[in-house]
Amino acid sequence: MTMPLRSADTLPEQLPAPLKPVEGLLKAERNRWFIMSLVLGGAVLLAIAFAWYAFGKANNNKEILYVKLQPNGQWDVINYTAQDSQLYFKTTIDSLLAKYINRRYAVTPSTIASDWGEANVFLDEKLSKDFLSPDGFNAIEKAAKISQLPRNFTTVKWRFNDHYDSVEGILNGQSSPVIRTNIYFTRTVTKDGKKRPAENLMLSIQWRLNSKTWLEAQDIEFITLNPLGLKIISQSLTKEPVLEK
Repeated sequence: MTMPLRSADTLPEQLPAPLKPVEGLLKAERNRWFIMSLVLGGAVLLAIAFAWYAFGKANNNKEILYVKLQPNGQWDVINYTAQDSQLYFKTTIDSLLAKYINRRYAVTPSTIASDWGEANVFLDEKLSKDFLSPDGFNAIEKAAKISQLPRNFTTVKWRFNDHYDSVEGILNGQSSPVIRTNIYFTRTVTKDGKKRPAENLMLSIQWRLNSKTWLEAQDIEFITLNPLGLKIISQSLTKEPVLEK
Protein backbone atom coordinates (compact mmCIF):
# COMPACT_ATOMS: atom_id res chain seq x y z
CA MET A 1 0.00 0.00 0.00
CA THR A 2 1.44 3.34 -0.97
CA MET A 3 1.38 6.12 1.70
CA PRO A 4 0.32 9.51 0.48
CA LEU A 5 3.02 12.15 0.35
CA ARG A 6 2.87 14.89 2.94
CA SER A 7 4.05 18.44 2.52
CA ALA A 8 6.11 20.37 5.10
CA ASP A 9 2.87 21.90 6.32
CA THR A 10 1.49 18.50 7.29
CA LEU A 11 4.33 17.12 9.54
CA PRO A 12 3.16 14.71 12.24
CA GLU A 13 2.66 16.30 15.62
CA GLN A 14 5.19 13.92 17.24
CA LEU A 15 8.14 15.36 15.30
CA PRO A 16 10.20 18.00 17.26
CA ALA A 17 9.92 21.63 16.28
CA PRO A 18 12.92 23.25 14.54
CA LEU A 19 15.75 24.24 17.00
CA LYS A 20 15.92 27.91 18.07
CA PRO A 21 18.98 29.81 19.52
CA VAL A 22 19.19 29.36 23.26
CA GLU A 23 18.88 32.88 24.64
CA GLY A 24 20.24 31.89 28.07
CA LEU A 25 23.53 30.67 26.61
CA LEU A 26 23.97 33.83 24.58
CA LYS A 27 23.23 36.01 27.62
CA ALA A 28 25.78 34.13 29.74
CA GLU A 29 28.38 34.51 27.00
CA ARG A 30 27.74 38.25 26.79
CA ASN A 31 28.07 38.55 30.59
CA ARG A 32 31.41 36.75 30.51
CA TRP A 33 32.72 39.09 27.84
CA PHE A 34 31.44 42.10 29.81
CA ILE A 35 33.21 40.97 32.99
CA MET A 36 36.41 40.27 31.05
CA SER A 37 36.22 43.77 29.57
CA LEU A 38 35.82 45.29 33.05
CA VAL A 39 38.78 43.33 34.41
CA LEU A 40 40.94 44.26 31.44
CA GLY A 41 39.93 47.92 31.71
CA GLY A 42 40.72 47.93 35.44
CA ALA A 43 44.14 46.40 34.78
CA VAL A 44 44.89 49.06 32.17
CA LEU A 45 43.82 51.86 34.55
CA LEU A 46 45.95 50.38 37.34
CA ALA A 47 48.96 50.18 35.02
CA ILE A 48 48.45 53.81 34.00
CA ALA A 49 48.19 54.85 37.67
CA PHE A 50 51.45 53.08 38.54
CA ALA A 51 53.18 54.61 35.52
CA TRP A 52 51.96 58.09 36.50
CA TYR A 53 53.15 57.57 40.09
CA ALA A 54 56.57 56.45 38.89
CA PHE A 55 56.76 59.43 36.54
CA GLY A 56 55.93 61.80 39.40
CA LYS A 57 58.54 60.22 41.68
CA ALA A 58 61.14 60.50 38.94
CA ASN A 59 60.39 64.19 38.46
CA ASN A 60 60.62 64.85 42.20
CA ASN A 61 63.80 62.88 42.70
CA LYS A 62 66.47 65.27 43.96
CA GLU A 63 70.12 64.68 44.72
CA ILE A 64 71.70 67.31 46.94
CA LEU A 65 75.38 68.05 46.51
CA TYR A 66 77.71 70.36 48.39
CA VAL A 67 80.39 72.22 46.43
CA LYS A 68 83.28 73.08 48.74
CA LEU A 69 85.30 76.06 47.51
CA GLN A 70 88.92 76.35 48.58
CA PRO A 71 90.99 79.55 48.95
CA ASN A 72 93.21 78.62 45.99
CA GLY A 73 90.19 78.51 43.66
CA GLN A 74 89.86 74.74 43.55
CA TRP A 75 86.63 73.01 44.48
CA ASP A 76 85.34 69.62 45.54
CA VAL A 77 81.88 68.09 45.15
CA ILE A 78 80.67 66.33 48.30
CA ASN A 79 77.89 63.80 47.83
CA TYR A 80 75.89 62.03 50.52
CA THR A 81 72.86 59.86 51.09
CA ALA A 82 69.91 60.75 53.28
CA GLN A 83 71.23 58.45 56.02
CA ASP A 84 74.41 60.50 56.48
CA SER A 85 74.68 63.04 59.27
CA GLN A 86 74.02 66.65 58.34
CA LEU A 87 77.07 68.38 56.89
CA TYR A 88 77.67 72.12 57.20
CA PHE A 89 80.29 74.78 57.65
CA LYS A 90 80.15 77.65 60.15
CA THR A 91 80.45 80.20 57.35
CA THR A 92 77.38 78.68 55.66
CA ILE A 93 75.37 78.95 58.88
CA ASP A 94 76.51 82.55 59.38
CA SER A 95 75.51 83.38 55.82
CA LEU A 96 72.02 81.90 56.27
CA LEU A 97 71.46 83.74 59.55
CA ALA A 98 72.66 87.00 57.97
CA LYS A 99 70.17 86.40 55.14
CA TYR A 100 67.39 85.85 57.69
CA ILE A 101 68.24 89.09 59.52
CA ASN A 102 68.17 91.10 56.29
CA ARG A 103 64.92 89.57 55.02
CA ARG A 104 63.14 89.77 58.36
CA TYR A 105 64.21 93.15 59.80
CA ALA A 106 65.09 95.26 56.77
CA VAL A 107 62.05 97.02 55.29
CA THR A 108 61.85 97.81 51.57
CA PRO A 109 58.24 98.69 50.64
CA SER A 110 58.48 97.39 47.07
CA THR A 111 59.78 93.95 48.11
CA ILE A 112 58.46 93.56 51.66
CA ALA A 113 56.05 90.73 50.81
CA SER A 114 58.70 88.55 49.14
CA ASP A 115 61.31 89.46 51.80
CA TRP A 116 59.08 88.35 54.65
CA GLY A 117 58.10 85.28 52.65
CA GLU A 118 61.77 84.28 52.46
CA ALA A 119 62.26 85.00 56.17
CA ASN A 120 59.36 82.70 56.97
CA VAL A 121 61.26 79.80 55.37
CA PHE A 122 63.67 79.87 58.33
CA LEU A 123 60.99 79.69 61.03
CA ASP A 124 59.73 76.45 62.53
CA GLU A 125 56.03 75.61 62.38
CA LYS A 126 55.10 77.38 65.63
CA LEU A 127 56.97 80.62 64.89
CA SER A 128 55.75 80.62 61.29
CA LYS A 129 52.15 80.30 62.40
CA ASP A 130 52.54 83.23 64.82
CA PHE A 131 54.33 85.29 62.16
CA LEU A 132 51.47 84.92 59.67
CA SER A 133 48.48 84.75 62.00
CA PRO A 134 46.15 87.78 62.37
CA ASP A 135 46.32 87.07 66.10
CA GLY A 136 50.13 87.15 66.02
CA PHE A 137 52.52 89.36 64.05
CA ASN A 138 50.06 89.45 61.13
CA ALA A 139 52.77 89.70 58.47
CA ILE A 140 50.46 89.58 55.45
CA GLU A 141 48.36 92.58 56.46
CA LYS A 142 51.37 94.56 57.69
CA ALA A 143 53.25 93.93 54.44
CA ALA A 144 50.28 95.23 52.44
CA LYS A 145 50.29 98.47 54.46
CA ILE A 146 54.07 98.91 54.32
CA SER A 147 54.07 98.52 50.53
CA GLN A 148 51.98 101.71 50.31
CA LEU A 149 54.54 103.82 52.22
CA PRO A 150 57.59 104.26 49.96
CA ARG A 151 59.13 106.97 52.19
CA ASN A 152 59.32 104.61 55.15
CA PHE A 153 62.09 102.03 54.98
CA THR A 154 64.67 100.31 57.16
CA THR A 155 68.20 99.18 56.39
CA VAL A 156 70.01 96.43 58.26
CA LYS A 157 73.70 95.63 58.51
CA TRP A 158 74.60 92.23 59.89
CA ARG A 159 77.75 92.32 62.05
CA PHE A 160 78.48 88.89 63.53
CA ASN A 161 77.03 85.76 65.15
CA ASP A 162 77.98 84.36 68.53
CA HIS A 163 77.24 80.63 68.73
CA TYR A 164 77.67 80.33 72.47
CA ASP A 165 75.94 77.09 73.47
CA SER A 166 74.62 73.75 72.24
CA VAL A 167 72.14 71.41 73.93
CA GLU A 168 70.61 68.10 72.91
CA GLY A 169 67.00 68.24 71.76
CA ILE A 170 64.53 65.79 70.24
CA LEU A 171 63.33 66.04 66.64
CA ASN A 172 60.94 63.41 65.25
CA GLY A 173 61.85 61.06 68.09
CA GLN A 174 65.60 61.34 67.48
CA SER A 175 68.34 63.28 69.23
CA SER A 176 69.05 66.59 67.50
CA PRO A 177 71.40 69.35 68.71
CA VAL A 178 69.87 72.77 69.36
CA ILE A 179 72.26 75.71 68.98
CA ARG A 180 71.94 78.96 70.90
CA THR A 181 73.15 82.00 69.00
CA ASN A 182 73.19 85.75 69.47
CA ILE A 183 73.03 87.67 66.19
CA TYR A 184 74.37 91.22 66.31
CA PHE A 185 73.27 93.76 63.71
CA THR A 186 72.66 97.47 63.17
CA ARG A 187 69.26 98.82 62.14
CA THR A 188 68.60 102.27 60.67
CA VAL A 189 64.99 103.43 60.31
CA THR A 190 63.87 106.14 57.88
CA LYS A 191 60.34 107.49 58.38
CA ASP A 192 58.71 110.06 56.11
CA GLY A 193 62.10 110.53 54.46
CA LYS A 194 63.86 111.39 57.76
CA LYS A 195 66.62 109.05 58.89
CA ARG A 196 66.73 108.20 62.56
CA PRO A 197 69.88 107.34 64.53
CA ALA A 198 71.16 103.82 63.98
CA GLU A 199 70.64 101.32 66.78
CA ASN A 200 72.60 98.20 67.62
CA LEU A 201 70.38 95.19 68.24
CA MET A 202 70.83 91.59 69.34
CA LEU A 203 68.57 88.74 68.24
CA SER A 204 68.85 85.75 70.57
CA ILE A 205 67.73 82.57 68.83
CA GLN A 206 67.71 78.82 69.21
CA TRP A 207 67.97 76.88 65.98
CA ARG A 208 68.49 73.38 64.62
CA LEU A 209 69.11 71.65 61.32
CA ASN A 210 66.51 69.27 59.94
CA SER A 211 67.52 65.82 58.74
CA LYS A 212 68.63 65.19 55.18
CA THR A 213 65.64 62.93 54.64
CA TRP A 214 63.36 65.85 55.52
CA LEU A 215 65.42 68.25 53.39
CA GLU A 216 65.28 66.05 50.29
CA ALA A 217 61.48 66.05 50.49
CA GLN A 218 61.32 69.86 50.11
CA ASP A 219 60.83 71.64 46.79
CA ILE A 220 63.58 73.34 44.82
CA GLU A 221 62.52 76.85 45.90
CA PHE A 222 62.92 75.93 49.57
CA ILE A 223 66.32 74.29 49.07
CA THR A 224 67.53 77.32 47.10
CA LEU A 225 66.62 79.67 49.97
CA ASN A 226 67.54 77.37 52.85
CA PRO A 227 69.90 74.62 51.61
CA LEU A 228 70.63 73.26 55.09
CA GLY A 229 67.05 73.14 56.35
CA LEU A 230 67.91 75.54 59.20
CA LYS A 231 64.90 76.21 61.43
CA ILE A 232 64.69 78.84 64.17
CA ILE A 233 62.65 77.47 67.09
CA SER A 234 62.76 80.53 69.37
CA GLN A 235 63.84 84.17 69.06
CA SER A 236 63.95 87.34 71.13
CA LEU A 237 64.95 90.80 69.87
CA THR A 238 66.58 93.26 72.30
CA LYS A 239 68.98 96.17 72.24
CA GLU A 240 72.60 95.15 72.29
CA PRO A 241 73.91 95.19 75.87
CA VAL A 242 76.42 97.94 76.53
CA LEU A 243 79.46 96.82 78.45
CA GLU A 244 80.41 99.11 81.30
CA LYS A 245 83.94 100.45 81.19
